[in-house]
Amino acid sequence: MYQLLARFSPHGKEIQELGISPILELFAVCVHKDYGGRGIAAMIIKKTVELGDEQGCRLAVVQIANSLSEKIYNRLNFQTFKVLDLDTVAEEFDLDTSIIPGETILSLMVKNLPSKTSNPHPQ
Repeated sequence: MYQLLARFSPHGKEIQELGISPILELFAVCVHKDYGGRGIAAMIIKKTVELGDEQGCRLAVVQIANSLSEKIYNRLNFQTFKVLDLDTVAEEFDLDTSIIPGETILSLMVKNLPSKTSNPHPQ
């Protein structure tokens, strides 16, 4: 499984070939179910991206595995960069996808950041 995720990571070949750095990697943004639907996850992601931008990151990258997260990231102007259906590589990587809870589609999403630090005197 590690080899599979390494091939599909924010540090993978395709992202590195973009020649954009530094990269802000988002990981496991979660909100307790009792607080879902209130926009908290979007606020956390938005603030994290703002902080990354202030620190000079030029690209935000996230790997997601559920359609709800995809909708949130799409609303925040992330674009799907790469999609991987685990069922299509299950045999190659000896995966039993029947034991994976939820969805088996992984998406790597990206967002270009304007990098506020590159223009210290905004108009």
